Amino acid sequence: MLGLGSSLMYNGGVGVGDDVGGAYRNTHALEVDGVDQNMRWDHGNDPIGAALATTTDEGTISFWVYFDNLSGTKYIMEKGTSSTNYFRLFHSGTTLTILGYSSGTLSVFQNYTSVISPATFHMITITLDATGGPFITTLHLDGTKLTPSGSFPTSSTTIDPGSPARLFMGKAYNSLSYSQQITDEVAVWDTVLSDDAITEIYTHHNLSQDEGDYTNSADLVRWWQLNETADDATGNGSAITLANSPSYTETVPFL
Repeated sequence: MLGLGSSLMYNGGVGVGDDVGGAYRNTHALEVDGVDQNMRWDHGNDPIGAALATTTDEGTISFWVYFDNLSGTKYIMEKGTSSTNYFRLFHSGTTLTILGYSSGTLSVFQNYTSVISPATFHMITITLDATGGPFITTLHLDGTKLTPSGSFPTSSTTIDPGSPARLFMGKAYNSLSYSQQITDEVAVWDTVLSDDAITEIYTHHNLSQDEGDYTNSADLVRWWQLNETADDATGNGSAITLANSPSYTETVPFL
């Protein structure tokens, strides 16, 4: 617990909007301590694997994350089997970076400068699209698409490391390096959400109902709500493995 109070609608002290979709109440999020706790998915059940499981080879991943400070490296989301086969989303210094290697080839490298604030919940959304050949990867923060300050063109047809690659949040995939973070509402769609749909879900939180520019409830294939359970609310996937007993907190991005 970060001492911010209980049952908070919290986003740097500002409510992020009403749940116009109706009967969904967010009560808890999951906190890892930065010492030895982490969230882990096995290959295939994980957000990247689920997003890319269809023959269309495209998908969207969205979740909320909170850091009490930005010291050190924040291992937001990582999946890999080796130093030449991995996907990594991390924050270090003033830079948020997406980095991916596939079979030794740099497949994606994008830097985003000064976009994460401490003591604030952010909604991070990543789209993955290889329908036209090499991957096109985009990053949205709080419903707004970001423009990278530095980018390496995608050159690979995949950034999804194969089995037995696991996906971690709060831990580097290849070392005993951890970061403190609160994570909430991990969702996966098997299609690329439009920019307008991503903006919509920043304030429309019932992902199982269409609302406004969000018309993709039928494409939702995973939704780990983390309301005191690590189960997938869609019933399509398995529960998250919670290593070393991370705690549920009532500090949440919205109610």
